[in-house]
Amino acid sequence: MTRKLHRSVHRQLNAFEGFLFNFSLLVFCQTIFFPIAWSQAPESIRIDSVTVLSNNHIQIGWTYLIGPTNGYAEVHRRLDNGLYAVIARVPMPQSFYIDNGISGADKAYSYYLVAYDENNNVIGRSDNDAHQTIFLQSSQPDICRAEIDLGWQNYALSTTVGNPIPLPSPFNQVIIYLSVNSEKYQPLGVFESSLKGFPVKVDVSGRYCFYIKTRQSTTGITASSNIRCTDINLPGKPSFFHVRYASVNELNTGTHLLLHADDNAPSGKVRIERLEKPQQKFLILASIPVQNNTVSFNDLNPGVAVEPQIYRLSILDSCQKEVIVIENLHTIFLSAQLQGPEPVLLSWNQYHGWDRGVDRYIIQRKSKPSDQFTDIGFTEANQTSFTDFLNETITTTGSFYYRLKALEAEGNPFGFIDESFSNTQQITFNSDVFIPNAFNPSSPIEQNRVFKPVFMRLQHGIYKMMIFNRWGQQIFLSQDTEISWNGTINGKTADAGVYSWVISYEDSSGNQQVKRGTVLLLR
Repeated sequence: MTRKLHRSVHRQLNAFEGFLFNFSLLVFCQTIFFPIAWSQAPESIRIDSVTVLSNNHIQIGWTYLIGPTNGYAEVHRRLDNGLYAVIARVPMPQSFYIDNGISGADKAYSYYLVAYDENNNVIGRSDNDAHQTIFLQSSQPDICRAEIDLGWQNYALSTTVGNPIPLPSPFNQVIIYLSVNSEKYQPLGVFESSLKGFPVKVDVSGRYCFYIKTRQSTTGITASSNIRCTDINLPGKPSFFHVRYASVNELNTGTHLLLHADDNAPSGKVRIERLEKPQQKFLILASIPVQNNTVSFNDLNPGVAVEPQIYRLSILDSCQKEVIVIENLHTIFLSAQLQGPEPVLLSWNQYHGWDRGVDRYIIQRKSKPSDQFTDIGFTEANQTSFTDFLNETITTTGSFYYRLKALEAEGNPFGFIDESFSNTQQITFNSDVFIPNAFNPSSPIEQNRVFKPVFMRLQHGIYKMMIFNRWGQQIFLSQDTEISWNGTINGKTADAGVYSWVISYEDSSGNQQVKRGTVLLLR
């Protein structure tokens, strides 16, 4: 009895081992040979496209290349581990499927199809390839360049057996679509299908939305990417910029610039540059924030006493980009030349800096550095010279100081009427006295109607002027520099002709001087 039981158990164990062997062989054959059978199956189904819908679900569309049957299509999606899993079985003849289990905005997804007949026999695969969606990545806005840099993964095909091998894309065009602030999507252009990025210029603040569409120009089949949106807030731009003045200080040590600028632009600044010679390049002096619509800057530069200074001014936005530029702002450079013993010729360049230009130029003079400047004349805006005749007796230390003041013309759009000053010029006289050699009491020029010396550096002291006729008789005497000879003798008109004179005075050094000469009286 024990032996029979033992033989029965042994036979059962052998049978079970045989079953395990056969089962293992079957699994091995399915693993090794079934994919080969798939790869050799005829092409009975072809994917047309996989496209991301507006809700980020993915639609797979295909075409059956065989007659209608009672079979079905099996949809496979690639998982994160690289393997494919069946996600749906779609009965024939339906030729699309919407995968709503994922979001096409997260990444690119790959799919392939397997077709089965009604008996669950494989009748074909989708050309042995997997189709991958277009994935529009996060758009990168660059506010300072006013651009949005788009980047995407193109529509792609690859093999599904073993390591994926890229295959040629079925599409030959890429179209970029843009919608601004929920307006209708508009194409930005048609490009080659190999394009993977594109910079988009932005000119207004708002919400920018994009998607990419790839297209086969022959068949018209398309596939779209996910939609990607980004909010753009462009920096505020200053709307006005005005130079109130560029004025040289009285000590000739620099220029004071006062500017009126828009301070509504966040982080806006004003950049001040000065032309450097002989390099002929602008040197950046400062970048100054705008406060209360005002920028004030002192450019300490002794070059103002040598030549006009040329500035370039620009107001910047928060990206440090120039928005409004003012070119060729010139200071006034005044030059002074002594014309003989008396007249002083002043000349200058036109002032550039005011929108409405210059109304007039006012000439100022003083005798001592500590004195206040006084106005001695003016010129029209189109004039650039003035002659100071010094036709009165002036008791000075031997020098005069000149300055020019430009007045702004009316009509400034901001309501300002400003003034700008030139450098200060000093004139030192080399002679003590100028004595004319002729005069005419009927001259239209007042200073030519009388005869008297013009003292340049007269000190308070002894002064005497004597006039003699041809016979040596004294006909006129003055001991006051303000009293001149008007061409009369004892109240009667003197004859035209040559008269002698002797003038004695104390010069600016305290030395007694005596000068002799003749003067021609004209009638």
